[in-house]
Amino acid sequence: PGPSMPNLGGSEYVSRYLVVKSSWRGKYKRLFVVGKNGVSTINPGGSWEVTNTWDYGHGFLDITPSGKNAEEFTITVHKKPGDKKPTTMSFASCSRAHLISDVLLFRSSWSSKPKVETAFAANKLRSNGTASPIGLMVTCYGLCQVNPNDSSHVMCVYRFCDI
Repeated sequence: PGPSMPNLGGSEYVSRYLVVKSSWRGKYKRLFVVGKNGVSTINPGGSWEVTNTWDYGHGFLDITPSGKNAEEFTITVHKKPGDKKPTTMSFASCSRAHLISDVLLFRSSWSSKPKVETAFAANKLRSNGTASPIGLMVTCYGLCQVNPNDSSHVMCVYRFCDI
């Protein structure tokens, strides 16, 4: 058994990924921890110290894939509360699509709100050949199958990284 994960202010973990952080100082291994309330980076080299934490509602602004290669992504954050100028940080992970999808699941909690999501009427073809009416809502992280009479009732999520 390894060391226990540090407490990140009560945020429940959704997932964690081994990443490489690129900065002007060099490249460093980090754990990129996705929580329900924000993201954190942890130094896995012995001390397991939390190196950075950003709440979705305040410091965390965006996450985007890099066009350089299939592993790199950037996050845009306010390093300290009250910072007016955002900072961009670069990371790389072989699980980039899943990591970004996990963070985007909490897009509605970010301080910069997402665009309005619209539900579309559709039919789902069942294995027995019958069609059932459903609603499909396009979100930033995937397609949500919703109740055709109540688009706030999500029945299933098809994440883009899994399609």
